[in-house]
Amino acid sequence: IASAIKTIYRTNTLKGDSMFKNMKIGTRLGMGFGLVLVLLIIMSIITIIQTRSISTKLGTVVKDRFPKTVIANNITDDINVVARALRNMILLTDSLKATDEHQRILNAQNNIDDNFGKLSESVTSVEGKKILEDALNSKQAYIPLQNDLIRLINQKKRDSALALMFGEFREIQNKYIDNTKKIVNFQEDLTNKDGEAGISSARTAEIIIYLLSCIIFIFSIIAAIFITVSITRPISKCINTAEKVAAGNTDIVIESDSKDETGQLLDALSKMVDSIRKLVADSNMLSKAAVE
Repeated sequence: IASAIKTIYRTNTLKGDSMFKNMKIGTRLGMGFGLVLVLLIIMSIITIIQTRSISTKLGTVVKDRFPKTVIANNITDDINVVARALRNMILLTDSLKATDEHQRILNAQNNIDDNFGKLSESVTSVEGKKILEDALNSKQAYIPLQNDLIRLINQKKRDSALALMFGEFREIQNKYIDNTKKIVNFQEDLTNKDGEAGISSARTAEIIIYLLSCIIFIFSIIAAIFITVSITRPISKCINTAEKVAAGNTDIVIESDSKDETGQLLDALSKMVDSIRKLVADSNMLSKAAVE
């Protein structure tokens, strides 16, 4: 950076500041600050866009992915509640307690129906709908066997109930649970992908901010050099001219092709030197006439 700055300084010194010579000093300073401000605004806009992207992904995880995962887990839990209640109904001899277990099954089944309804409304992806459809099909195959098992229990046909429970019913139940867990796994995969995308967006935003900060820093230095040189060189010329005039040198030629404040100052110095020359000439002429 230091080497580049020195090169820029030398180039600017050799070529002059022709691009600024007709521009007011205030305009130059305003242009430099304005360009830096534009770069800062660009960096702010990019930062806001990246931040919103991260916020969107996190919002999806919190408001969509995670709730669906919770719902699917609740379905699995209620399926297990039904399985335990059915087992208890077979083992219990007390009809009142068996009735309580039956009520647990009804409550759990209502919860399952409600949760499947929520998933049907919220799942929008093609793959997600396919997995949900498989789980619903498993549910449709499970419910008749569940009702048959309850009927056998209520008819006190314990052996038949046990045979059904450990036979076809268990197979369908396991498939039902597996398909429900696939919903959980699918939502967890989506959550992980959104999380990774959020991390990637954060890293991208960090890199962009670093790059823009470096660009703004370098540009600010370059702009400061150009603007400073465009101001200080003419001012130095004005100072040197004034010092020569103060030393009595009125033979100097002052030239300026700029229209800014320093150019106007050089024009004024040129007129002053011309006036001094005329005064000196008039004074010499009067002195010569007096001597004669």
